[in-house]
Amino acid sequence: MSRAVKITLMGLALGLALIGLDPLPAFAAGMRKYWDVAWSLINFGIVVYILYRLLKEPLIAFFGKKRQEVEKGLADAETQAESAAQELAAMKTKTANVQEELDRITGLLEERGAGDREKIVAEAEARARQIVERAELDAQRRLREATKSLKDEVVEQALGLAQHRLSALITTQDQDRLVKSYLEEISRLAG
Repeated sequence: MSRAVKITLMGLALGLALIGLDPLPAFAAGMRKYWDVAWSLINFGIVVYILYRLLKEPLIAFFGKKRQEVEKGLADAETQAESAAQELAAMKTKTANVQEELDRITGLLEERGAGDREKIVAEAEARARQIVERAELDAQRRLREATKSLKDEVVEQALGLAQHRLSALITTQDQDRLVKSYLEEISRLAG
C-alpha cells in the first residue's frame, strides 16, 4: 500500500473516531459515560499512533543531523583549543630560550671588557625583558583570541540548534492560534 493511501486511511479512521460514532446507541443513558470514556481513549490512541507513524522518521533524521552538527562543532573547537595550547607551549619554549640567550650575551660581554660591561649587561637585560614581555603578551593575546573564537563558535552552534528546534516545533497552526488569541485580547481591552 502506498504512503498516500495509508495516510488517507489513517485520516479517515481519525475522522470517524473524532466525530464520535457510537456503535451502541441502544444502551441506557447510564452506560453512555463509560462509552464516552472508552471512545475518548480509543481516539487518543489513534491520534498517538498516527503521530508516531508520521513523525517518527523525520524526528529521528532531524535530531541525528543536529547531533552530527554539534559533534562536528565540538570537534572543531577541540582542534582549535589544541592548536592554541601548542602555540602557548611554543611561546613558553621561546621564553625559556631567552635565558640561554642572556647567558650567551653575558659571556660575550665578559670577553669585551670591564669598561663597557655594565652598559652592555643593562642593555642585554633590558632586551631580554622586552623579548620575554613581548612573548608573554603575544601568548596571552593568542590565547584570548583562541578562547574568544571557541566561545563564539559554541554560542553560534547553540543558537543555531535552538533556532532549528523552535522552528521545527512551532507550526503555522500554532502561529495562527497565537495571532487570533492576541487579536481577541486587543479587541477585549479596546471594547
